[in-house]
This record gives sequence, C-alpha cells and structure tokens, in this order.
Amino acid sequence: MAVRLRMNVSLNRRTAGKKKGQTMNAIFDRLILTWVATGLLFACAGPARAEIMTNVDISSQANFTWGGASAVPGEATVIRLPGAPIGPTTLGGIPFNITSNVGGNQAWNGVVAAASQGGLGNVSVTFNTNVYGATDVYTLINTFAGQPGPNSYVALIFTGSAGAVYEKDLISNVDIRDYNNDGWTNTINGTTTTNVFNVPVDNWGLPGRLDMQHIILPTAFETQTLQQIELVDSGSSILFQRAVLDGITIGSIPPSAVPEPSTFALLSLGGIGLLIIDLRRRTSFSSVSRA
Repeated sequence: MAVRLRMNVSLNRRTAGKKKGQTMNAIFDRLILTWVATGLLFACAGPARAEIMTNVDISSQANFTWGGASAVPGEATVIRLPGAPIGPTTLGGIPFNITSNVGGNQAWNGVVAAASQGGLGNVSVTFNTNVYGATDVYTLINTFAGQPGPNSYVALIFTGSAGAVYEKDLISNVDIRDYNNDGWTNTINGTTTTNVFNVPVDNWGLPGRLDMQHIILPTAFETQTLQQIELVDSGSSILFQRAVLDGITIGSIPPSAVPEPSTFALLSLGGIGLLIIDLRRRTSFSSVSRA
C-alpha cells in the first residue's frame, strides 16, 4: 500500500511537471510567434520612402512679376507686392524656386496673356514636368477680381504618361482668392489652401498676400510619369477674374524595387524564430514518444 502511494505521488509530480513545462513552452512559442509576426509586418511595410520635391521652372512662360514694376492692361505699371519672394525660397514648409527670365518676370498672369485677344476668352499655359511617381502638387495661385463660387474659372489639368488625367477645379473663396484684401474674394479654406506670404501694403494701399494650394493626385500617377501640368483660365476680363501663377513644386515618391538590408534582416529573424518553434515541437514530440 505504501509502495503504491509513493508511486502515485511520483506519477502526480511527473504529470504536474510535464504540464508546467508544456505551459511554459506554449508561452514561449507565443512570444516567438509575436516576434515573428512583428518582424514580418515591418519587413513587408519596409522603410518609409522620403518624398522628393521637384521645382518646376515656369520662367519661359512668365509675363509678370509680383515684386517688381509690371505692366498689366487696364492698370498702372507698379509694384504690387513689395518684397515678394524671388529665387529659391520655402513657403508654407514647401521649397519653391521662383525663377526670373531675361525680362525680370517670374509669374504667369492671365490678364497679360489675354491682352492679345482683347482681354476676353479662355487662356491657358502648359508646363512640361516629367516627374515619375508624383503624389502631390503645390502651386502659388492668386487672382485679380476673383468671382465667388460655386462656379470655377480656373482649372489645373494633370496628364500622366500611361493615360492618367486629373482635373482640379479651383473655386474662389475656397481654393483661391485675390492677391489683396479688396472687395472681391478674400477667403480660403485654410486646409488645402493656406496663406504663405503677406505684405502690409500693396499697390492699392491694401494688405497683400500669396497663397499656396496643395493638390493630392490620384494614386494612378504613382506608377507613371506626370508629363504636363496645364492651367486653364476661363475668366473674361481684368474685372471678372484672372489667375496669376507664381510657382509649382511637385512631390513624388521614388519606386523601391530592391528591399533594404533591414528588410532582409527582419525576414531572416522571422525565419529563425519559426525554425526554433519547429525544433522545439519536434524535441517535445520525441520526448513524449520515449515516455
């Protein structure tokens, strides 16, 4: 009887030890699996790719300057925004290069462009960009005699190399407004369009400004080249909204065809973790079979 009791106690201790060991093994396996899953998640996500900013040189089409004396049909030749940025500059956290041409102009003005057709009708300007993987476009656009929405009189058209086309209609008092605090259009949404430059007094004795638009392109442009950006101005005169474009910057994310070394390291660690679990289970199974 005493021998049987000692055998039962010994068997119970072995069983309890076995269960405790199995529980610890299960906890260890879960930790390993969590480590593997985390590593694979980071490996698949990969490192963040830095956005590349490309300045578009619009000086070849420039017919106007904010910061120098400039002639506009129907107005005096004056400086409209004294001290307006010229050359490489950062506005609203975005780098621009407001390049001058031989005439001392940096911007494209719809009033000036329409002068050859009596100031009336649609005018447009197109810039070749050739940026692969474009995701965002930043523009500096303000107006003369802006007309409140809901109708749009300015549009940006983006064309990709593989057929992607996107048109962004700009609404006054939402996306764009006049360059000064006059009685035409004076508000912006403050999100996709923000104020980036101010002067206390413009050519009319009013506060002057420049605003920046942020256009998010459809994802189709991420896998093709943004070839062109066209601005279409469908205002009708200096007294019925004309646009002024002062700068363009394109944000793009380059393709990442080859995994980073860190990605290989994470994948390797994941493989080692799975191998450890497999070996532990094989060892545990062999021990049970011998028992």
